[in-house]
Amino acid sequence: MATHVIQFRDKEKHKQAIMVLLEVPLSRMGLPDYKMVVGDEHILALKRANVDFIDITKVVPNGSTLVQP
Repeated sequence: MATHVIQFRDKEKHKQAIMVLLEVPLSRMGLPDYKMVVGDEHILALKRANVDFIDITKVVPNGSTLVQP
């Protein structure tokens, strides 16, 4: 499972995401400024629900993921 740091543009999108992610039985973590740390399953659920977000996860040149909000 990959880890992603995502951000929502406003409070309304953030609230929509929370409601969608309640249906995903995996852990996630909320951060300040409408950000969250989520997994692949969360990303898929948000895309299915058409909730807009920006993936702000850093990917380093060797292809590994560096999570850095």
